[in-house]
Amino acid sequence: MTPDQMEAACLAAIPAGHGVTFTTPKGTAMPHGFPRGELLSENKQFVNRSYKPEKVLRWLRDNLLIEAVSDTAPSRRKTCLDTDIGTNQKLQDCAT
Repeated sequence: MTPDQMEAACLAAIPAGHGVTFTTPKGTAMPHGFPRGELLSENKQFVNRSYKPEKVLRWLRDNLLIEAVSDTAPSRRKTCLDTDIGTNQKLQDCAT
């Protein structure tokens, strides 16, 4: 599943108020820092886990796999490009 597909699944799950389910091959570990999921089922080949969509969106954004999508998953990292909200002036730019 691509980051864009994960983002779309999460954005669809938030208004419905339920988790998002991802299926992975059994024995496959999720990447470092990925949210913990609730085990739903497993068989000889696959594992199904349910995740909180807000946490998955935050992980995707914090790892620069997607752009910021909403206030429902605020970033825990400082952005490279900051603007002063009141004046809309650029405060910091990574290129400089």
